[in-house]
Amino acid sequence: MNVFKQSIGQWRVLGAVMGLAGALLAPPAQADGRSATHNLLANMARANRTLGITENNSRAIPTLVRGMYVLNDNTGAFVGIINEAGTIYGDINGFQVLSTTTTPPRKMTGEELRDLQQEVLAAIDYDKLIKVSYGDGGGRKIVLFSAVDCGFCQRFEQDFMKKGSGVNTTFYVVPMSLQDYSGGVAKWQTVSRIWCADNNTAAWRKYWTTLDAAPSHGCEFDPKNAEQAARYLKQVLAAVGSRAGGTPSFVREDGSILNNKADMDLAYMKKTFGAEAMPKLAAPKPAQWLVAAADMPSDAQQPAAVQPGEQQQSKKIKIDVKDALKKLFN
Repeated sequence: MNVFKQSIGQWRVLGAVMGLAGALLAPPAQADGRSATHNLLANMARANRTLGITENNSRAIPTLVRGMYVLNDNTGAFVGIINEAGTIYGDINGFQVLSTTTTPPRKMTGEELRDLQQEVLAAIDYDKLIKVSYGDGGGRKIVLFSAVDCGFCQRFEQDFMKKGSGVNTTFYVVPMSLQDYSGGVAKWQTVSRIWCADNNTAAWRKYWTTLDAAPSHGCEFDPKNAEQAARYLKQVLAAVGSRAGGTPSFVREDGSILNNKADMDLAYMKKTFGAEAMPKLAAPKPAQWLVAAADMPSDAQQPAAVQPGEQQQSKKIKIDVKDALKKLFN
């Protein structure tokens, strides 16, 4: 019995060792916005500027664009759109560029805004959108904002289902409702059911034939988060010059907005949405704006604020698993 208990104890210790090693070797968690807020306010302070907020009474919320955040105050009121490094701050009227030195903020140039637009389009988390392809997909990445309670959206979907088999294109759908969350919870529940479905492509297509969405398991896009995600993506795109209007709205790969029309024929579909209509893009430039603070020059980095109950680690911990096992069983 004692030998058995000893073995159980040894395996429990081994499990703890392996678990700790796995945790230390696991990739870092995704940014939650705290470092972005810290970096922005630090850059603001160096330039002797203020937004009237602090790290404790504001929150930077990640968007569907990796490295871009919507900054709100503690009441939920919009403050601005920022990046991870805290070097840009703006809204649909443009961006201010902040330095990591004492240089005053300046207005982003038109060329810089175009570069940022292309970075934003490339950094959209397309895997989280609903991918709907026709033909061979055409290598296209058209962002489609479409509402479940939009008659024009229904007509567009039905036209494509009837005539779109001869078009090679791919839409990345951002599902939404014409109503805001406070007044349209039921519609956003429908959006959530579609977005969270195991096969949300099939769920999206089926919805437009039945106008009903079957219950699905939960995911990160619950009704409230779905509304927020769609709204914030629209805001970020609008801020970089891709101002999607009503629904359906289409954002091309170059950031320009496509126009939809009722009763489309196959020729119009190919000319507007097909592979032959894909814009020619310039060779991408090295990323400048959507880089993590860790990728910035070392003299520009600032330590993230330590949250209550947390400790910063200044050194990496290394565990020699073989040595741990040797000591455990000897």
